[in-house]
Amino acid sequence: RITTVQPTSKGDILVGDFTTKKFFVFNPNGDLVGEIGKEGSGPGEFQFLGKSYVGQNDSLFVMDWSNARISAFTETAPGKWTHQLDIPMVQEEGARLNGFFHFGEQGLIGQYQQSFSPTEPTPTDWPYIAKINRKGEKVGDKIVTFRYTDMKMNRTTNMIAIYSIPIGKSGFVRESSNALHTANNEYFGSTMYNLEGDTLNHFRLNVVDRPVTEDIIFQVFNGNLDSDYYKAVKDELPSLMPAFDEFQVDNQGNSYFQFEYFNETDDLWLKFTPDGELVASFTIPKGTIIQRIYNNKIYSSAGEDDVPYIVVYELIKN
Repeated sequence: RITTVQPTSKGDILVGDFTTKKFFVFNPNGDLVGEIGKEGSGPGEFQFLGKSYVGQNDSLFVMDWSNARISAFTETAPGKWTHQLDIPMVQEEGARLNGFFHFGEQGLIGQYQQSFSPTEPTPTDWPYIAKINRKGEKVGDKIVTFRYTDMKMNRTTNMIAIYSIPIGKSGFVRESSNALHTANNEYFGSTMYNLEGDTLNHFRLNVVDRPVTEDIIFQVFNGNLDSDYYKAVKDELPSLMPAFDEFQVDNQGNSYFQFEYFNETDDLWLKFTPDGELVASFTIPKGTIIQRIYNNKIYSSAGEDDVPYIVVYELIKN
């Protein structure tokens, strides 16, 4: 199962495979030229492939929940990647580290998700971004906050079940070469920050409301309206779709917004400059997950778990 597709600056593609707990390295022609890691708990080994990210200087960082660390690798020869260091995953009180970005000499930026309280239906604070050091410790104040994802909490005598609300509201945080970008799909637009949290660009535009139809609900739940999941969240489903469904940013700072249910076969994507100028639109087949947009190339994964594959698209003109 493909967990991530990450490009390097020279065009190689690193593909994370959850099943084998390793990465496969392909050159720009699609030839397999190397592998990274294996299953285990030793240096350079993985038990769980969480977020994986190629940062500046072409370093690969891998978040391993089971080993409670972020492992870093660099290419020491063509196709050969060497384990460099491990950064412990240190959890803050009331929040958990669930993502990160790497900005070269400016270091690692951690993404923290607020923990749920047994007595509160939603987090009391929004998720946030903060710098972390090589010991995994948060350094300094929050840089940026962003919206949490809508959740539903069901309590029983013995357990608490937490469900994400399909087609509910969500917040997103992405990165470009030297900036952070947030978006909140209650509205259409995004905000660009430097690594100190200063606003560099911001735009918000009006969009036409999209009603949540019975057909959309049927698709969201794969036709299974008898499932425990549907029964748990059906009273929380909104009557209107979010302003957009997914958000990505390329290394040049352009924003990309996805609209699902555009038609039966494709999703619509719109590309905007950092100051909000629409410069391109394109469609991508449903089921395709965009993993990274780098130098006008869209790196994505698709296919069922038993037959996964990667797809690279190129934006040839706006």
